[in-house]
Amino acid sequence: MGYQAALEDRFRNPHIKHRTYQIAMDGSQKLPQRILGTVCDSKANTSTLALAAAGWMRYVRSVDEKGAAFQVQDPLCEVLKQKSNESNEPAEVAATLFGIESIFGSVSDNSAFKEQVVAHLENIMTKGMLETIKAHVAK
Repeated sequence: MGYQAALEDRFRNPHIKHRTYQIAMDGSQKLPQRILGTVCDSKANTSTLALAAAGWMRYVRSVDEKGAAFQVQDPLCEVLKQKSNESNEPAEVAATLFGIESIFGSVSDNSAFKEQVVAHLENIMTKGMLETIKAHVAK
């Protein structure tokens, strides 16, 4: 069974009670292993991984697209919220978060990946997450 089919089966399973916030929680611990580790190991196009990282960067700002605040469940939540909200400029937000060595140290020298993240974050912050994903998938 392919990954997509397995994922769809999992999402349809009514006995799995994961909520979106549970999947998103502890992102500072999950991102290095699940996304950034794959970037380091991959010779392929990392644009979708960069989109995931950019989405996480937008998420840790702790405010949704309508301006409603929410609580990020993460051991670094206060640091992430403070750092990610020092600027409203996507490149500055990304640069500040890239500076957190415990999260982004493994990609610190990967300028191509970091540029992809900034481009996605700019789209997310100007067009919204849904439109950014739609445009990415359409490519």
